[in-house]
Amino acid sequence: RSLAQQWYERFEGAGLDGLIAKPRDGVYLPNKRSQFKVKHTRTVDVAVAGYRMHTDGQGVGSLVVGLHDTEGRLHHCGVTTSFTAQRRRELIDELAPYVLADPGEHPWSEWMDPAAHAEGTVMPGTPNRWSGQRQQQPWVPLRLALVAEVKYEAMLNGRFRGTTRMVRWRPDRTPESCNFDQIETATPMGISEVLSA
Repeated sequence: RSLAQQWYERFEGAGLDGLIAKPRDGVYLPNKRSQFKVKHTRTVDVAVAGYRMHTDGQGVGSLVVGLHDTEGRLHHCGVTTSFTAQRRRELIDELAPYVLADPGEHPWSEWMDPAAHAEGTVMPGTPNRWSGQRQQQPWVPLRLALVAEVKYEAMLNGRFRGTTRMVRWRPDRTPESCNFDQIETATPMGISEVLSA
């Protein structure tokens, strides 16, 4: 167990995103899920910039979130999901006061123009290769006033990878205080270091 803990901590910078674990007395069982993956998880505070409706149309399916760069520009980092059906319905009412009547007031208003994506810029609501959806998903822009703490597994090129889950609202933070400086990065490690360890 201590050796596995060392691998877990040391080799993240080499691309190891976790470990496969099994109960101490467990054995390999073909075609059974008797093992599980232990992944690195972290939390970060993000600006809530909008939301998308759930596919069933009965509430908020995901919050569209972002982080600010050193110049104060808000970048789309992904979405946070995994709300219960009841929580999805509650979020509609909670977010209603923040919905922008004029989307032109949103920092991402230029993204509403298809010409803004000529160079492949990713905007909220666009399909991705992981979702299996081939159509653009409309999103509702919000006034920047809300901050959420989210749990994530990895970030690559300014975007969350894997499932991002909301932990809680952060009324003590401002959206402007949510920046990329919060992101922890593993110390890069070359393959030669891994093989010699």
